[in-house]
Amino acid sequence: MSQESKEALNIALITPYMYLEMYYYLSLYGNVYIQTYDEYYHGPYLSSKLRLLTHGYLHGIAGYIGWKLRSKRLAKALSRLFNPPHTFQTLHIPHDLGLAKPENIDLVIVVDLLCNYNLKPFKNAVKVYWAIDSFYDRRIFMYETLPGLDKYDLVFVAHEYGLKKLRDDGISAEMLPLALRYEWIYRPLHLRKEYDVVFIGRLQRNTHSRRMKILNEIKEKLNSKGINILYTPAWHSDAARLYNKSRIVLNITRAGEINLRLFEALGTRSFVLNDDGEVRLLFQPSEHVEVFSDVNDAVEKIYYYLVNEDHREKVASNGFNEVIRNHTMYHRVERILQSAGFKITTKFSQILPFLFTKVDLNYD
Repeated sequence: MSQESKEALNIALITPYMYLEMYYYLSLYGNVYIQTYDEYYHGPYLSSKLRLLTHGYLHGIAGYIGWKLRSKRLAKALSRLFNPPHTFQTLHIPHDLGLAKPENIDLVIVVDLLCNYNLKPFKNAVKVYWAIDSFYDRRIFMYETLPGLDKYDLVFVAHEYGLKKLRDDGISAEMLPLALRYEWIYRPLHLRKEYDVVFIGRLQRNTHSRRMKILNEIKEKLNSKGINILYTPAWHSDAARLYNKSRIVLNITRAGEINLRLFEALGTRSFVLNDDGEVRLLFQPSEHVEVFSDVNDAVEKIYYYLVNEDHREKVASNGFNEVIRNHTMYHRVERILQSAGFKITTKFSQILPFLFTKVDLNYD
């Protein structure tokens, strides 16, 4: 797919609000126009419930029913009823996609929407879909039965499991993992280490039962050794400070997938002990991170790395360098642009390591 080099690309970013930070990274490479919705929109009650109904439930109901009955044919038939080609009303934000002429858009990027988004107006654009939550069966089934997925020129998938499932279903896709975002938040702060082990994340019985079981068993064994573990939900600046204050960051995923928490912790130059799984696709165990196979293995490695500080700090430093050099959102955006055939004159992914190594970014 070859595209002529232009002074500035016109990019349409269509995304849930939770991935809107991609606007910042894309804006380094072109003019970005946004269409978004917020599934957690805190507007008038009726308006918020209607948004949740249409984008949170209605568009996924066909896939959900089909998945329950294990029938892709039924899911696709229901999708024609519940999810016809459409757009949606965006929030009131600058750079609204409505300000751009669709025929002038060079690249359309749709991030993890279950909407059958109407792509027809973008007749001159390369069309890209990025499936983010591609690590569990129900969501993958919804991607497989999403009407209009065949209209995209490129389909990226964030997880190996989802990639295999989509390819087995005859969908041409490439893997594009998650990455470090908000690197101005998740960065080394040079704070005093106050906590031996920290886990940051949600603990909901219906979706995180595996995580809760592992975490409770590890806590029980650590307490018997006199080692305390702190686990709490935290976001952005609060999370970054906790990572910086931790000797060991424990990352327990939902299903062995690569998650955002892994990159966030490594971005703060923290030592990460991760459950074994997809992490091996991007990072070398014992060099960039450490992995554990079961609860006993986790406890043994926690004890070892608490005692062996030099080894712990070396792994943490290696992991930080690997993320900054190869796994930031700059790298992912550049991969999308290059795969779509656009020439990149300035690679910001190559500037970031220089900033972290040559410039003092500790401005707290």
